[in-house]
Formats: sequence, structure tokens, C-alpha cells
Amino acid sequence: MADLNLIQVRAYFDEPEIGKLVNGQKVRIVWDAKPDLAWHGHIVQVPTTVVSYGTRNVGECLIAVDDARGDLLPNTNVTVTVTLAQQKDVLSIPREALHTDGPLNFVYRVVNHKLVRTPVQLGAVVNLTRVEIASGLTEKDVVALSATNNRDLTNGLAVKNVE
Repeated sequence: MADLNLIQVRAYFDEPEIGKLVNGQKVRIVWDAKPDLAWHGHIVQVPTTVVSYGTRNVGECLIAVDDARGDLLPNTNVTVTVTLAQQKDVLSIPREALHTDGPLNFVYRVVNHKLVRTPVQLGAVVNLTRVEIASGLTEKDVVALSATNNRDLTNGLAVKNVE
């Protein structure tokens, strides 16, 4: 017997992110089986070690579900989102669009069907999937992610947009 109104979620966070987690941080929980619902909770135990989980190094957290109503079933796979920082009206790009050359950061903008190497300054928010751009780009710029023919991106390379 179990009380499904008092449940915890075991969540795994990638190693670079675990140093930002603290007890009491608010989380949002979603389950693909019920996409119109979301649950909320808070971290009750931050990771104390890093372990291998498949190909990733992760830390394990325990999360108390604050608004469980008996509709989040045990042993299901859920997505847990912890908001570490929030900023409004920032420009961000996919991390794979960012390139580095020593201490310099740059992207390849698409201008007149050619790549233009463009220096950028990073903002405060950088994670595994997105990078905040503080300067160097506008919201109307198009940046290259990768080539579809396994070529390296280079300045002046002729390109065709694929969306």
C-alpha cells in the first residue's frame, strides 16, 4: 500500500549542473503520459556523489512532490525542470552554434548565403543546450549549426538554409 499523495521523484542532473542545486529549490515535473498536467515540488536532497548513468556523469537528487493528487504513478519516467536563473528578453542560441578559438567566442552568421565568422560575447546563462548572447548578434540573425555534408564550417563558405 502506498499513499500516492506523498511521493518523491529521483532525478538525475548532469555533472556541470549539480553545483547549482540547493535544498528547497522549486521544480516542475511533467509526464509524457499526461502532457496537460504538471506537478510542482522542491529539492529535499542534493547530490552527494557523481555516478555514471549510461554515457553521462550525473548526480542524483530527491524531490518531494508538493501537489501530488494520486495521478503521478510510481516508477514512471518524468521530466524535471529546475529554474536556476531567470532573465527576461535575452537572446540565446543552441550551444552547437557556438565556436571557440582560444579565449574568443564566435558564431557563423548566414549573410547573403555565405558564412560570416562573427565574434560574440556570452551572457550569464550557459547550459548544456543553450548559450545566452550578450552582444554580437541580433534576434534577426541566422546562425549556422552544422553542415549536412560533414564539411567544416569556414568563413565565406557558401550555404543553403535548411530548416
